[in-house]
Order: sequence, then structure tokens, then C-alpha cells
Amino acid sequence: MLTSAGLASPAAASASNLGCVGVATASVLSTSAGESVVVQEGIFLMGGDTLAQTAAGAKVFADDDQTIDETQATNCPVAGVCVEFVSASSAWVDVSLANSKH
Repeated sequence: MLTSAGLASPAAASASNLGCVGVATASVLSTSAGESVVVQEGIFLMGGDTLAQTAAGAKVFADDDQTIDETQATNCPVAGVCVEFVSASSAWVDVSLANSKH
């Protein structure tokens, strides 16, 4: 996700988050300012918490850096749009800058 300062950060509840804009293509171990991370927009199979068929076509939210939910917990960022429901525990999600807004 993007922080209010415009920096990449693992998805987590944050009142000032700017949503998720992509999936990191590699891990960055340093947390110092100035580090870069490449993110890729696209449609990704993601693990979920109690997803339902009604999630298809709707925004889903990042509970953490690897789990989505159709219900937004307090301050959780928009992960993207669910393009295909697979099961209660997974869905295909379109993650992009265009889908990052609340």
C-alpha cells in the first residue's frame, strides 16, 4: 500500500493509507527512506477471509499484506476489485492505482 507520505509499505490498517497500488515483485529488507520497490499492477489470486460470491465486481480490502476481505475493517486499505470469486478463502483481484481509492 501507499502511505500518506507516498511511500510503499506492506498493507496494514492505517488511518492515512492511500490504498494498494500493486504487488511487490521482490522483498525490500531495509526500512530506511530512499529504498525502492518495484510493484506490478495486475490480476492476482489472493487469499481471503470469509469471501462470498457477492464480492465479485466489488472492492475488497487488505486485512494485511497477504489477506483480503470483502468487509473493510477499521482503516484497512482498498486492495483492489474482485474480478472472480473462487472460494470463501480465495479470489482473483485486480490490484492497480486506478482501483486503490476508497
